[in-house]
Amino acid sequence: GDKWQRISLGSPAKPTEVVFEMPTTAVRVGIEKPLWQGSAKLAALFRPRAGGYLVTLTLVNTQSAGGLPSQQVQQMLFQCRFTVSCKPGLIGEYPTVARHSRHEEDDEMHLAYRLRKTYGIGHGCAATWDEALSPVTHISATPLPSYEVYGLTTDIKLNAAAQQSLSIQWLADRRTAPTAICEALTELVGAYREWITKQRKDAEALPAKERATAKRMIDRQSIAADRMAKGIAVLRDGAPDVREAFRISQEAMLRQFMWASRRTDPKSVGEASVAPVDPWSTAGQKCRWRPFQLAFQLVVLESLVNVASDDRDTLDLLWFPTGGGKTEAYR
Repeated sequence: GDKWQRISLGSPAKPTEVVFEMPTTAVRVGIEKPLWQGSAKLAALFRPRAGGYLVTLTLVNTQSAGGLPSQQVQQMLFQCRFTVSCKPGLIGEYPTVARHSRHEEDDEMHLAYRLRKTYGIGHGCAATWDEALSPVTHISATPLPSYEVYGLTTDIKLNAAAQQSLSIQWLADRRTAPTAICEALTELVGAYREWITKQRKDAEALPAKERATAKRMIDRQSIAADRMAKGIAVLRDGAPDVREAFRISQEAMLRQFMWASRRTDPKSVGEASVAPVDPWSTAGQKCRWRPFQLAFQLVVLESLVNVASDDRDTLDLLWFPTGGGKTEAYR
């Protein structure tokens, strides 16, 4: 068969350096420079924008792609990458597209990630830069980028009473007084309201446009807190079967969590333990709700029980980014 020999045209240690002079007039300018004995070219397009230039750099394979597929491989360029620096001058933030019909969610995403600046975008590659540098001095075109994604935590600071409400075993135990459950759940909602109050205070320091977006988001948080309070009221003042249904749901999930805890390693059919679990054992004390999980139950409880509820027609969707791939799978 064919044998291929790798021919290096450059390396990070000995890169091919190409210099483009910045235009001196505020007009659109395109410049091309050959590379590697004419096998490629680097094209630069300068477009005036906001006192500077929006620059697009493209590495182009200029070799003919004719002939058989086996011959075409010889004209291909592999593992290409380049780094761009601006000397003198600064690399500014990449401009966002102004939209006449910008959706509210776009504004909310912009607010949430306002501290994450974009300095370039890639076409067929990724634009990467050193986030620790300020200002950014260089951008690289990376064919296979890597990025460290930090894990999320659901641990939040709560007082002892609110922490008690997260115990599934405690919520499922018939011996737990309904008044004690409602008091603990009220403490949980109170902690959420305190956080919302802090969010409102922080929003006051934002620019006017972002402040309006923040207010809209915080108002939704307040609505959620009010619905949680109504859910607690249903448990406290509603029919006994509502409290019993809530208790049974807690016991069902307690048993499920304990079953799941046995999955420490794969087992063949018939080899796994089928012994019943004891939800009231010491092991059951380890089963706890994440705060957002219990909060969601309280949010939907009143509209589930009350057919005349104002929230009856509201579709509530619980979503949490665990990193397991749900978003990609659902696409």
